[in-house]
Amino acid sequence: MWMQPVVSRVAVGQLLVAVISAVIWFIVREAGAAEAAFFGGMIGFVPTTVMALIMFRRRAMGSPKIMVRAFYWGEAVKFVLTVAMFLIAIPLYHANFLPLIVTYVFSLMVSWFALLKGNT
Repeated sequence: MWMQPVVSRVAVGQLLVAVISAVIWFIVREAGAAEAAFFGGMIGFVPTTVMALIMFRRRAMGSPKIMVRAFYWGEAVKFVLTVAMFLIAIPLYHANFLPLIVTYVFSLMVSWFALLKGNT
């Protein structure tokens, strides 16, 4: 499957943010904080990647109508996955919510910066 270069950069960047943040939280705090941080990064990575897979599958690359439908469907799935992952994370990592939310926000920032950089 072919994916846009920006989307690939976002996926790799979000994975790197999750791993680097988990390592930092492990060093600064403890293993539970590292696990929460990694899960926070996954809350950013998994829905974004699933959305990209929905949007860029071959069938969706046809007519503009199909592309728009794939975009809306991908956004809906991304939203549901994000909510579901937070509903799982909050009871599991309530004691380490700060690492989770900080890493989630940083993983979102990866996509913002990738969009700023453009398709170069």
